[in-house]
Amino acid sequence: MRTHWLVIVGAVVAGCSDPVTQSTVDRAALVAELTDAVIIPSYEELALEASELAATTNVLCEERNASALAATRDAWKAVRRPWRVAEVYELGPVRDLRIKNAIEFLPLREDDLLEVLEGSAPIDAAYIAGLGVAARGLPVLEYLLWEGTDAEILAALGDAAPARRCQYIDALADDLVTQTERLVRAWRADGDDYRAEFADEGTMAIDDLVNSSIEALQLLEGERLAKPLGRRDGGVPQLDAIEVRRSGAALADVKAGLEGVAAIYTGDYGTHQSGGIASLVIDANPTLDLRITGQIAAARAALDRIPEPLSQAILDSPELVEEAFVALRALLRLIAADLASQLGVTTTFSDNDGD
Repeated sequence: MRTHWLVIVGAVVAGCSDPVTQSTVDRAALVAELTDAVIIPSYEELALEASELAATTNVLCEERNASALAATRDAWKAVRRPWRVAEVYELGPVRDLRIKNAIEFLPLREDDLLEVLEGSAPIDAAYIAGLGVAARGLPVLEYLLWEGTDAEILAALGDAAPARRCQYIDALADDLVTQTERLVRAWRADGDDYRAEFADEGTMAIDDLVNSSIEALQLLEGERLAKPLGRRDGGVPQLDAIEVRRSGAALADVKAGLEGVAAIYTGDYGTHQSGGIASLVIDANPTLDLRITGQIAAARAALDRIPEPLSQAILDSPELVEEAFVALRALLRLIAADLASQLGVTTTFSDNDGD
């Protein structure tokens, strides 16, 4: 749903010869509403899912069986969804407090995590906090939960008592809780209230959100589809370029990233609703709004046609992956060119990205 703000429109020139009708929506109020409806709820969901993951790792280390392993893997995937949604607005605290790399540092450095596994120092919160980011976060957990056969992983978790690998998994999950709760506190009014600072930026905040949406779409269509599809390597698939190939979560990552872009544009996230950036477009240029929402729907549909996992789909159904790439690229161009022009946002978009 979109809030229909009362606006007065006027004609201005925005980088082209044709006048662009501008909305006079209060941008600071819009940013505050968007923060309350999308940004904070997604971070709260992330913290909740991180807590659920920590609970499942506790059970895993107690029971060390196939059922507990499957539940922990599902919980890990559940954390990734709001994390990928929130990738669209990697602004403020997630970077300023160095939380991003503590949650996800890529590429994975196996030597760093193997050094922890081969060590002897007790693994507790202080130990994890003292590790470099390459030995923490979601990618390390993915490795520990998926690397090897299920039988090998269960054996590595310990027999009579939890082994060091299990202690490491448990501590990493607890650290994710710490990091995600820091994010929530940083944004909320009853915490550090970055919300107020962000809303006060008004137009600058809108510019940041449009540019971060562009960056997210470049990542989705370029790094997460075009690169593994082999578009940069003469059509030869590059499956090693898939970020989360062990867990098979790569396609879900792309879908969640698109949902983040959609949430910032429409202002809707779960049961939360606001005007979104669309409020600056819908009354001033309804045709553009229809084109953007239509292309979001087309990209969703194209991604839904790809069978899981993405690595196998690239080999068996590359035409479906290509269709999704084309759909995301079309959305990227709409956001980077048409929407940016409509809102007067200066972008650094390169039309060669993803080729």
